[in-house]
Amino acid sequence: MKVGTRGREKALLCHGRLRVNARLLCAPPQAPHCEHAFCNACITQWFSQQQTCPVDRSVVTVAHLRPVPRIMRNMLSKLQITCDNAVFGCTAVVRLDNLMSHLNDCEHNPKRPVTCEQGCG
Repeated sequence: MKVGTRGREKALLCHGRLRVNARLLCAPPQAPHCEHAFCNACITQWFSQQQTCPVDRSVVTVAHLRPVPRIMRNMLSKLQITCDNAVFGCTAVVRLDNLMSHLNDCEHNPKRPVTCEQGCG
């Protein structure tokens, strides 16, 4: 999403990104009065510069933020997410609520421990 700023367009938050970071979707905060929801990292960065909702500019602070309703968390959990290890060759697309389990077992995970076939540990 972009907002005009005296003739210039300024990127507002991460709402337009094609690559979704699953950890940001697990528990997004919501402004209680206007009910706009954000990813944690982006709204924290936004609040370091101003204490307003980035969508409608209503006054809101970090202390005002609340978790999104359960129905939204349920909807987010059903999103189909590309594995974080796609850059290493994984082609899996899994539901958000199954992603962490997949990442732990993903054969393309560069941080996954590898058992030595020579018995050294």
